Amino acid sequence: MEKRTKILLEAKKLFSEHGYNNVSMQCIAETCTMSKASIYKFFESKNELLRKLLEYNLRQVIHESSVIDSKADMSDEEKFKAKIYYQIKSYIENKELSKMLIFTSSSVDCTEIKKHMEFVRYTIMNWNKNNLLQYYGEEVLNIVWDLTFILIGSVNMLAQIMIDNKSIVTTEQIVQEIKKNLDVLVKDKQSRPALFDEEKMNNKFNYEKNEDIFEQDKSVSYTHLTLPTKA
Repeated sequence: MEKRTKILLEAKKLFSEHGYNNVSMQCIAETCTMSKASIYKFFESKNELLRKLLEYNLRQVIHESSVIDSKADMSDEEKFKAKIYYQIKSYIENKELSKMLIFTSSSVDCTEIKKHMEFVRYTIMNWNKNNLLQYYGEEVLNIVWDLTFILIGSVNMLAQIMIDNKSIVTTEQIVQEIKKNLDVLVKDKQSRPALFDEEKMNNKFNYEKNEDIFEQDKSVSYTHLTLPTKA
């Protein structure tokens, strides 16, 4: 494993276990069996490490999505549910980062990092929106942002329940429930006006299109999620 990737993954694990504020660069260095000076050769500060970790996780999502889309033996429905499954697993694995993205985090006092977190959050929202359009088609175009918020909200809340009470339900059960709820909502929302539309979202976030974030970073390696037979 590349040293840079090892640092990112060990830092992610430490942040999830102890919280961002409670983990020092020295602690990360000791976990990686490296000197703190060596860590600083890759990341000049803990804030920069966090920013790169957010980017790494975002690229991981895009990478995993492309892997799922490339599977010729999966139906469109299976691919759609596999992406929901991956998102839940990713939330659980990255619980500290996930919470920081959902809420305006008080753990980070750097304005640049907070702006970057907003960009990552918006990019993940767009990823979910595109997944919905890819599966349900153009007929949901006028309500797709409403569906996007419902999908993300369901994933976040149910994944948190799994973190707190692991034995209550399985990931597969959650995926099935979310998919069935979305099917019902697609039919219901088409008879009512959308709450959110593209213009409102663009005015809210005002981000220019940035394709660079979707390009795979050659300096790090990506893990691969093993999906169940039926996601």
